[in-house]
Amino acid sequence: MSKRPIAGQITRWLILTWAGLALAGCGEAPDTIVVSEPWIKEPMPGRALTAGFMVVENRGSAEEVLLGLECPDAEAVEMHEMFHEGDMMKMRRMEQWTIPAQGRLVLEPGGGHLMFLGLRRPLKAGEEVQLGLHFKKAGHRTFSVPVKKP
Repeated sequence: MSKRPIAGQITRWLILTWAGLALAGCGEAPDTIVVSEPWIKEPMPGRALTAGFMVVENRGSAEEVLLGLECPDAEAVEMHEMFHEGDMMKMRRMEQWTIPAQGRLVLEPGGGHLMFLGLRRPLKAGEEVQLGLHFKKAGHRTFSVPVKKP
């Protein structure tokens, strides 16, 4: 019996073990970020902006940061937060959102939301739009987001 097959198996086992250990040290698995309930509001006729909503869940053991977004159908996608000032509701742009470990970021009408600015085409209910999210640890994720009537 030749020793070559056993040596090959040992080498393969060592390589796989080393690769597994190296990947284990690279941080959270990619499925720690889960996006649910995404939708974009159908814009009013003649308007080149609209809002978007979703829930972003961080199932990881460390906080995650949403750094930015992109959509091929808009010149820009901004993160906005609603807040009270006196008896007025106001909106401010957010540079980033931190999502705690085992926490959620809820973007909903009347609260935190996405603003799609400079729409490159009219968006109609029933269509889907590609949306890219950029996370500090999880990297870039792309989702299909339906357009809905409010």
